Amino acid sequence: ILYNQCLQKYDLLNDKAKYANTLINLAFVNEAQGNSKESFAYLEEALDVAKSINDSRVLMQVNLALSGVYHTSREWLPGLLAAQSAYVLAGQLGEPLIEVAALLNIAAFQTELGHWQEVAAISPKIEETLTMTGDLIRLSRFKNNMGIAAFNQGHYYVAEKAWQNALQINSQVDQPIESARIYNNLGMVYIKLGEMDAAEGMLKQAAAIFEAKGDFYNWANALDNLAD
Repeated sequence: ILYNQCLQKYDLLNDKAKYANTLINLAFVNEAQGNSKESFAYLEEALDVAKSINDSRVLMQVNLALSGVYHTSREWLPGLLAAQSAYVLAGQLGEPLIEVAALLNIAAFQTELGHWQEVAAISPKIEETLTMTGDLIRLSRFKNNMGIAAFNQGHYYVAEKAWQNALQINSQVDQPIESARIYNNLGMVYIKLGEMDAAEGMLKQAAAIFEAKGDFYNWANALDNLAD
């Protein structure tokens, strides 16, 4: 409600940049409520406004937000392109925090697309920056993605180490969905390693969290792994 009131006022004031930023905030609110379609609509409008005023900073923010919504919607290639655009603009504008956020999204998309060399090339910079800034939430997500990359290449012990590390980091912050993703991934790797009791325990924890949080896609995925 408040963001919509801001939108009306910025429209009356003809402040295009703040109007676009408010559209981005409305997109975040809708994404948090699981309304990806509405979130995309706000971001597409924000993108049009940013282009009309040629505002690089707003374009950077829109592309970063778009990459996040694309990831939630499991649209890897358009998400990668949006994240890459945000990364380039962040570098040009001297925004290191946005730059590393975009790099994290790039790594996540490259992992899903199976582009292992690209993931390996950008990993050291990401880990160094996140460790230096003490960004535990993003560091946990990064380690999770590194585990996925290792798992998909058949490096199961490397994947287990990355996910256990991610779980340890994530225990210091309140991110239950991220914990559930890590439990689910550990369950998958323990199946591959033949450690069925450990796998069952991890997958049951993952399924319980996903169900409690209403994340039905990942709940179904955890149950599928549990059936295996």
